[in-house]
Amino acid sequence: MSCRPRWFTRSLEERFWEKVVVHDDACWEWTGGITPSGYGSIHAPRKGRKARNCYATHVSWFIHYGKWPENMLLHSCDNPPCCNPGHLTEGDHAENARQKMERGRHKQKNQTHCFKGHPYSVENTYLYRNKRGCRLCRRAAAQRFDQQRRQLTKSCLEG
Repeated sequence: MSCRPRWFTRSLEERFWEKVVVHDDACWEWTGGITPSGYGSIHAPRKGRKARNCYATHVSWFIHYGKWPENMLLHSCDNPPCCNPGHLTEGDHAENARQKMERGRHKQKNQTHCFKGHPYSVENTYLYRNKRGCRLCRRAAAQRFDQQRRQLTKSCLEG
């Protein structure tokens, strides 16, 4: 019996295909390891570096196009475990952000309330560095800060 890991004795392509369920003209579902964000993960050598975990979509791109992607890969199907190369295109962060906004996947844009449960209404919302904030939460934080400052000033004057 060899001391080498089992994944080391088979080719990357063999290991990739045993973890993919192919559907005609639809998403190819990845059944192997999944990252916390839902993307497929497989142990593979990358660009002359030591083998490590990388995205299954990148391995699919490599198998089908013979090269590793230069930029990030964008899904046209919005299905993170999909590794169908027909659903993948190379793009950059700006393109990914634009698609996210167009398709309604932007986390903060879809929020209707702050984390404390106050509604994001016209009266209760402010913008700071292109992010929404809750006026009620900000006012409460300012009041807590002022109260702590007064207590500290009072204790310094007494002591």
